Amino acid sequence: MKNTLRVAGVVILLMSTSVYAASPIGPAMEGQTGIIRVISAEALPATGLMVGINGLYFRETDLLNTAGDVNQRLEQNVNVTYGAADWFELFLNESGSGQTIKNKLTNRDDIYQRLGNLTGGFKLSYLASPALSIGIDAFSELLTSIDDLGYKWSATNFGARMLWTVDLDAANNVPFRLHINIGYKFDRSRYLLPGPNYTMGSYTVAQMYAVGLPRSEEEYAYGIYHDDQVLGAAAIEVPGPYLTPFVEYSTNQLINTGKNSSLPHLKYNESPQYVTPGFRFTPSKGLAIDVAVDVGLTQAIKLPSSLNPGQTMEVRAVPLWELIIGANYTMLPGATVVIQKVEAPPPPEKGKISGVVLDDRTRQPIVGVAVNFPGTELSTIQTDSNGSFVSCPMNSGPVRLELSKEGYQPGILDGTILTGQTITQEVVMKKIVQIGAIAGTITDTTGKPLAAVITFNNTALPPAATDPRTGFYFVKLTPGSYEITVSAQGYVSKTLNVQIKNMIKTIANFVLEPVQAAPPPPAPVVAAKKPRVILEKAKKKIEITEAIHFQTGRAAILEDSFSLLDEIVQVLKDNPTINIRIEGYTDNVGSPTYNLRLSQARADGVMRYFVDHGISPDRLEAKGYGMMSPIASNATAEGRAKNRRVEFTITKE
Repeated sequence: MKNTLRVAGVVILLMSTSVYAASPIGPAMEGQTGIIRVISAEALPATGLMVGINGLYFRETDLLNTAGDVNQRLEQNVNVTYGAADWFELFLNESGSGQTIKNKLTNRDDIYQRLGNLTGGFKLSYLASPALSIGIDAFSELLTSIDDLGYKWSATNFGARMLWTVDLDAANNVPFRLHINIGYKFDRSRYLLPGPNYTMGSYTVAQMYAVGLPRSEEEYAYGIYHDDQVLGAAAIEVPGPYLTPFVEYSTNQLINTGKNSSLPHLKYNESPQYVTPGFRFTPSKGLAIDVAVDVGLTQAIKLPSSLNPGQTMEVRAVPLWELIIGANYTMLPGATVVIQKVEAPPPPEKGKISGVVLDDRTRQPIVGVAVNFPGTELSTIQTDSNGSFVSCPMNSGPVRLELSKEGYQPGILDGTILTGQTITQEVVMKKIVQIGAIAGTITDTTGKPLAAVITFNNTALPPAATDPRTGFYFVKLTPGSYEITVSAQGYVSKTLNVQIKNMIKTIANFVLEPVQAAPPPPAPVVAAKKPRVILEKAKKKIEITEAIHFQTGRAAILEDSFSLLDEIVQVLKDNPTINIRIEGYTDNVGSPTYNLRLSQARADGVMRYFVDHGISPDRLEAKGYGMMSPIASNATAEGRAKNRRVEFTITKE
């Protein structure tokens, strides 16, 4: 036992030196996504398919008593797992075993074989955060009869488990993963036994129960328990590119021992429990090979012998060791590189590059990714609703594409343009987990806490409120610029522009003044409505008196600017000979490269609006200038708002 543990420790130490990379997916012995005996809370991605097979072997003497018996066992499991959805997994396991017990006391060789046990069920998974998954699985075991063919339905086992997985590998590129399982199993395997007059050793079944002998050699060989079980398991993985070492602990705690017999209740260390070190080897994509060793920690108990009345035998619920070897293959959804040849002669002088951009974790397409072609004159394009993009014809040779989207790490795609061909590639982008906060107090001029409401210029954010006893408020926000307004009944509201930074709590305290009674307002003066769109041919401009509004940090046009754009469209329709250049400008918040791309995207968005409303694209040109040519100081919020603008220059009359 000590030598076995020492060897296992050395194996774990050697395996832990592997280099980090994305870890493979594989099934546990029951079929669910997991390791060996421990189940992962993560589910197989939608339409994913996983097949696997594993085997267990042990050979041990004096396992059931001290008469020098020799016990050998070989068990095989075949698994099929299917991802019905990203959060729903189905699994099926078929197992069979063969066991021989050579008893020197009786000079008898017993062979116990069992084929066709089926375990099936499902798993539900929920991604609580990038690093934490929570799940539940439910399973049922159909056991084959001992003395007849087919399943014995009265001996069907079933149970369920709660599952937790902490995955720093997926969240932060840290090679560490922790799994915890807790569950309950209703065990009905005792109903596999024949009738009460069936002889087992020197006793009938009825006699064995009468004298407290519920665990004979035959029951041990067939894995028959007389008790329900509390299931517990935990595992740690160190993901690597080709080798993923792990170590598991698992136990089935028997909870009703002694209820129907003269046996005492089993102690914790007398119920089945294992420590299982091992590794998962990935020689190629989709293929994984598992090698592990079960180290039995269960303490032996003494029971009356069914072969030698009046004597006792030592029985352990599990052997001292078991060798486990398995292999599995996983097929996940996803595109591969495809070359589409253009057959039209003569071959064209240019080619194209296309692709699909996926979230690296969910494998779902990402819409609105900006695809840039640095070093070329090609305009930025964006991925469509399927996450796909196609470039314009380009000269043959190497090309680099830069991909960007707010909330994701920038991506780079290197490829080669081939004459007359379209190269299609799959690109994955990783989400950036960012969060900040704003907090403070809202009081009146005397320091009295106020029950106030906090609203944001981003209407997608729900309002927040203070604690009326303390005036304190706390709101989590993603990094960015916000305009915050605080208001309380009977007090003058206040507005503040704040910049929220990642992992930083911004403090903003407000003091509100009470509303003063005001004289009745004078009668309103109705002023002549000023035109919002003015055609200035002498200046070669189409002037607008209001700004076009976009979503903060994005190119999406806000709905309140649609009527202004409609008026510009009407001017273009009334003057069909005019061609214009749509010019986008930004303030100086952010890098020059970021602002240049944002201004180009906003100019492209306005151009698309005009085309969608009947203006010929031949009359239009879109150009982004970033933070060039400011018309006001960027030192104030008012000046920056003026610099964020779209202008229209007449290029042809």
